[in-house]
Amino acid sequence: KRKWDGDEDAGWTQGEEGHDEDGDRGHGGGGANFSIALGNVPLDFTHETIVDLHESLGLDSEALESTKFMPVTSLDPAGTCSAMLRYVDRQSAEAAADAI
Repeated sequence: KRKWDGDEDAGWTQGEEGHDEDGDRGHGGGGANFSIALGNVPLDFTHETIVDLHESLGLDSEALESTKFMPVTSLDPAGTCSAMLRYVDRQSAEAAADAI
């Protein structure tokens, strides 16, 4: 697991409170980006699957702002990819990084 401070929005799948019409993030935004990278994600996972995973681990699924599934590379085990998970705040990102 590693923190990711990338700033590109392309490919992100938002939950219900994603970007608004002005391009600002929901949940207060403020320009900060609290994301973690998750490896070995099954290719059939969706944003909803990740939300379900958070709920099963007792994490606040509403703090998960969006997901971005990365293209498969030669470094990914067969049938998996990596995903970036964006959170509304640092505390939520760190809790997820510890639990997942």
